[in-house]
Amino acid sequence: RRQIVYILSFVFLGTSLVTCLLPITNSVYINDIYAFGGDALTVTYIVGFLVSLIILIVLFVRNLYFPKEQKLPVYFTFIVMLILVLFQLLSGYDYNVITFVFSLIMATLYFTIENQDYKLMGELEQSKSEAEVADLAKTNFLTSMSHEIRTPMNTILGFSESLLMEQELSEEVLKRDTKNIKEAGLTLLDLINNILDISRIESNKETITNKEYDLQTLVFEINSFITSKINSNEITYELIVDPNLPRRFIGDYVKICKSIENILVNALNYTNYGKITLDIHEKLPREDRIKLEFIISNTGHAMQQEDFNVKFSDFVKLDSNVDNRVDSVLLGLIVAKRLVGMMNGDIDFKNETGKG
Repeated sequence: RRQIVYILSFVFLGTSLVTCLLPITNSVYINDIYAFGGDALTVTYIVGFLVSLIILIVLFVRNLYFPKEQKLPVYFTFIVMLILVLFQLLSGYDYNVITFVFSLIMATLYFTIENQDYKLMGELEQSKSEAEVADLAKTNFLTSMSHEIRTPMNTILGFSESLLMEQELSEEVLKRDTKNIKEAGLTLLDLINNILDISRIESNKETITNKEYDLQTLVFEINSFITSKINSNEITYELIVDPNLPRRFIGDYVKICKSIENILVNALNYTNYGKITLDIHEKLPREDRIKLEFIISNTGHAMQQEDFNVKFSDFVKLDSNVDNRVDSVLLGLIVAKRLVGMMNGDIDFKNETGKG
């Protein structure tokens, strides 16, 4: 747009200089009305017509870039000028339409280039709409979190009260209720940790800390984590690590570990029986660095591609018209994707029917 202003300014300046050098004639018409003519006026008419035509063509070509409120005044000016010119040609009466030409140019500049009111109003309306959607999504998110927090809390309080009220407390009952309290507490802790992670990421307080770490230590911690989560004899866990991988790496150990653990929890959540596999190998090696690829596969197949595209992206983008409850597992996926993105990585999803 700034280039258009420069071009039009150059055209106006050039036209003014040319018309100053050309002669102007006066003619007396009916009722002693003087009309200006001559070469200077002819040049002005031609230049004004060409500029007006170019502006009109630009408006049509770039139709999507100009709001309706900006185009209507320009179209109206063109129509009025066309009517006046046709009337002048048909009636034979010489109107001085140069005033309308300049009015057209000024109106075009004002409503399409200089005037930012409509643009600002449109941006404000769009920002307001986006803020309302985000606010609604976050309200739904808080509602879901309240429900998710309430469930393990009720479990903890319920079993605690049951233990306190038990008259004849046996070792079996004590172990059973204590185990339920522990499981509910761990669920609550995972949920709170994920909420805190999301909060830090949203507030830009989460930073990447690249330090040297041991791959074997990372694998050991992940193995200890996932095996402690598997409570079913029908689910097995398999680890595959490329033996050619170096032992020492530089990266954010904590975020890598958290991302993999969160996705493993999701795999476990979708697997009722079968196997969960973590495959770590080298991809796209370069002279001074290696791109690690972590493949987490499972025999469960409940998650679909559309679930990954929608739910795995961002809780703000969840459709408020659908029952998209944000639980601890889904929140963990969102945290994982955010953290991997911060580390310049990416997550892909593939689902084969019947295979997981």
